[in-house]
Amino acid sequence: MKEPLMNALNASRYFERLLHVFLLCCMFLVIYGCKKQEEVRKLSISQGKISAATYTVRAKNVPVYTGFSGNIEPKTVVRLSAKAPGYVSEVRFKEGEYVKRGEVLVRLDDTSLRENIASLRAEKLSVLREKEAVYAQFIYAKKNFQRFRRLFKDSAATKEELDRARAGFQSLKRRVEAFSARISSIEHKISSLKSELKYQVIKSPVSGWITKKMVDKGTFVGPGALLFELYADGDGAWFVAYLNEALFDKVNEGDDALLFMPSIKADGPLACKIERKVPQIDPLSHTFKVKVDLEGVEAVEGKTIKAKMGAYGRLWVKTGVKDEILLLDELIISRGGIKGVYVVGKDNVIAWRVIQVGRAYLDTGSGLFPVSHGAGFKGAKKVYSITGGLFEGERVVASNLDRAREGMRIE
Repeated sequence: MKEPLMNALNASRYFERLLHVFLLCCMFLVIYGCKKQEEVRKLSISQGKISAATYTVRAKNVPVYTGFSGNIEPKTVVRLSAKAPGYVSEVRFKEGEYVKRGEVLVRLDDTSLRENIASLRAEKLSVLREKEAVYAQFIYAKKNFQRFRRLFKDSAATKEELDRARAGFQSLKRRVEAFSARISSIEHKISSLKSELKYQVIKSPVSGWITKKMVDKGTFVGPGALLFELYADGDGAWFVAYLNEALFDKVNEGDDALLFMPSIKADGPLACKIERKVPQIDPLSHTFKVKVDLEGVEAVEGKTIKAKMGAYGRLWVKTGVKDEILLLDELIISRGGIKGVYVVGKDNVIAWRVIQVGRAYLDTGSGLFPVSHGAGFKGAKKVYSITGGLFEGERVVASNLDRAREGMRIE
C-alpha cells in the first residue's frame, strides 16, 4: 500500500516541476520578445528625422498685475425728494426709462390746496368790497376835515367842529388801514399756498435714466421722502474698484492700469489711469476705493467706450516686475491632463518633458495682459509662465508638433 502511494506522490512532484519550468520559459520568451520589439521601435524612432523650428527659452521681465472687480458708476447721481406732504395722484415714469430735463415725474394731489386758495381769494374779494365802501367815506371825511381846518383858520368854524371832523377822518383812516392789512395778510397766505402748489409737481432737474422709483400712485409721502433716483446723462462715468489695503502705499493717483470689461468689445485691454484714490481704508472690508475716469478711454482706436451704468469689469493694477520664462500656448502639449514640451537636446534629439505651468497672459503686441475670465482679444496670443521643468537657454520644438515624436532628430 505504501509503495504505490509513494510512486504517485513522486509523479505528481515531477509534473509540477515540469510545469514550473514551462512557465519560466514562457515568461522568458515574452520578456525577450518585448525587449526586442522595444529595441526595434527605438531604433526606428531614433533613426527618424524631422525638419522643425526651435525656440530658445529666455527669461523676460514680466509685469506683475493684480486684478480687482469693479463697476461703472455715474459721476452725477440725482435723488429727488418730496418737499411737501400729500397723496400721489400721478407717476409718469418707470425704472430704466430715460427722462428729459424739466419733464414731470410725479404729481401730488393738490385739491385741498386749490380749495384753500379759492376760499382765500373769495375772502379777499369780500374785504375789498368792504374797503371800497369805507374808502369812499374816508375820502369824504378827509375833504370835510380839510374844509373845517380852513374855516377854523378864517374863524368861520369853532374848534369843536374841527375836532369832530378830525375824529371822523382819523377813524375812517384806521378802518381803511385795517382793511389794507387784512388784504395783505390774505395775499401772503395765497402766495404761500401757491408756493406749496409748486411742490406738488416734481420735475426732473437733469436729463438721464431713472434707476430707482420709490413711490406709487395713491401712496402718502411726507417732506423729505425719497421719490426717484436718476443717473445724469452727459456728465461722464467712473469705473470704481476696491483694492486690498496692502496696496494702499503702492497705488497712487496718476498710476497706469489696465481695464477689462466683458460687455465692451475691444481690440485689447483698455489702457487707463487711476484718477481718484479715496484716502481712507474701510475697516470692515479692509479695502480702499479708486476711480478711473472713463472719459477718453478708447475701446478701439478713435472711439471712446460707451459706458453702461453698473457694468462689471476688472481693474488690473501693476504691483511689480519679475523675471519669468514664458512659452506660447501652442508649444505646450497635453497628454492625459499632463502638460509638457518637446525639448531638443545638444545632439538635436527630441525628448518629451513634463513642465509646470503658472499664470496665463495675453500677448497683445503692446504688452502682456493677465488672462481674466472670458477675456479674449483679436490677434492676441496666449502665453504661459513656466514655473518648473524648463531652464533658460534650453530649446523646444516650435513647429511640426503634430509630426514630432520622442527620439527624432532635428535636421
